[in-house]
Amino acid sequence: MITNQTGLQSQTFYRLNLLAEEFESEYGEIKLPLRINGKTCKVLFDTGSSPFQLITTQERAWSVSDLTIVDSLSGPLWWGQEITFYGFNVTKPIEFGGKALNNSKVYYAKDGLWDSIYSTLDVWGITGNAYFFENTVIIDYKNKLFRIK
Repeated sequence: MITNQTGLQSQTFYRLNLLAEEFESEYGEIKLPLRINGKTCKVLFDTGSSPFQLITTQERAWSVSDLTIVDSLSGPLWWGQEITFYGFNVTKPIEFGGKALNNSKVYYAKDGLWDSIYSTLDVWGITGNAYFFENTVIIDYKNKLFRIK
């Protein structure tokens, strides 16, 4: 059963048996807790990052992958600068709410163009819609719960 911060239990979501995790939110940005290689890390949930399961720094991407580039994506950013992302198969466990997120890929920007974003937002990286394409996602802003079905 899910108990929110006020101690009230959400019977509706309990009956639906939805996986739920509390998230942090500031200025409308959602920071989800993912368990990455046994450690809980905050990742920014960005619906505009649909092609990516995970984006992070090169160092972090290499620390959870097999170091073999299996994908790349290049194109202009909205301010006209070219950017290239390299993707790797994740070999370390990634979990959300105790559920394994299998067959994952992690990406990093070739020139480190996004690295300052992660430190500024105090996140391990960014996750997009790709982890949840096969699920229904419910974002409960009132109780700061991210639910998947």
